[in-house]
Amino acid sequence: MILLTDHELGTFEKVLLQDWTVIRDMIIAKTKFVKEQIHADTDDQSAIGNLLTDIQLNNALNGPFQTFFKHHLAAYAKIAHVTMALSIFKGEVLKRKDFDGEVDYGIPETALTHHDFSTLKQARQSLDTMTQDHMMLLTSQIEAWSEILLTTLQQNDLPLNDIEIQNFLANETITEINERLIDLKIELPKLKKTDLNFTQYYQLKLTITIHSALSRMHQPNTNKEIQNILQHCKKSLKHILQAENQLHSEQQTELDSITTTFMTA
Repeated sequence: MILLTDHELGTFEKVLLQDWTVIRDMIIAKTKFVKEQIHADTDDQSAIGNLLTDIQLNNALNGPFQTFFKHHLAAYAKIAHVTMALSIFKGEVLKRKDFDGEVDYGIPETALTHHDFSTLKQARQSLDTMTQDHMMLLTSQIEAWSEILLTTLQQNDLPLNDIEIQNFLANETITEINERLIDLKIELPKLKKTDLNFTQYYQLKLTITIHSALSRMHQPNTNKEIQNILQHCKKSLKHILQAENQLHSEQQTELDSITTTFMTA
């Protein structure tokens, strides 16, 4: 069983997240259960205007996309923070005289004098575009990584049928993967004690896929046999880990280019 962190967000945090439709729509898309993806159009319509559920948030912040979401949400939170601070500083929402003593904006007051709402609006628009571009790039990488692993399995004499390939390529939430592992009574692969990334996600997906293929071919499918086949994927998984870390690092640098100027004088 996979131990999942329960991410409890308050109503204000959920409303703030809901306000950023770019990331909200991404979370909705990436946390759809496979059975819901079949009726995507209907689900999309019903999701409009609704607050994200705790299940959606937990899958987003526990699953393989969690680093992407956390980095981009942190950038959005910085812009939202400065926007609120600037509103108080310039007296457009609250007057500073309404507060007792000095106001702690969380950023240097001198920094606020150099910014206005138009620059914040421009930063928000830049973040929207950057987030969409980043997700497109990550999605293309995921497709490439999946093909690499499927090729690795085929090269090591593990033929997969269409259903197994389709299931492997499907974007599954961590909740669904956890349930499948429990239902099939499959032993968890040994994962490093870090936040779930795509390398670990693929280890879980590969474990289920190999178990299915061995069962279909009436071959032994104990943890030992699964691990033996997983060893052939070790090099590919290492490549994926390096590529993912580099991608997140590059995207974080680009996010910092938008937000850093607002947090300093």
